[in-house]
Amino acid sequence: LGSRNCVGKSDFPEVIAYLEAGKFPVDAVISKVIAIDEAPETMDAWAKNPQGIIKIMLNLEDQ
Repeated sequence: LGSRNCVGKSDFPEVIAYLEAGKFPVDAVISKVIAIDEAPETMDAWAKNPQGIIKIMLNLEDQ
C-alpha cells in the first residue's frame, strides 16, 4: 500500500522548501517508524486495523 502525489519533478523543490521551513506537521502524521524487516507484519496489522495510522515510515539507516 502506498501513494505518491506528484505531477512532476517541478513539484519537489516546493515540497522540500515547505518541509524545511517547518510548515508541515511531520511528527503528527507519522504514526509509526519501523525497520524494513518489520514491514510485513506491520502492513498486515495495518490492513486488519487501519484506525489511528496515517503514515508508516521505514527506517533504512540501520540496514
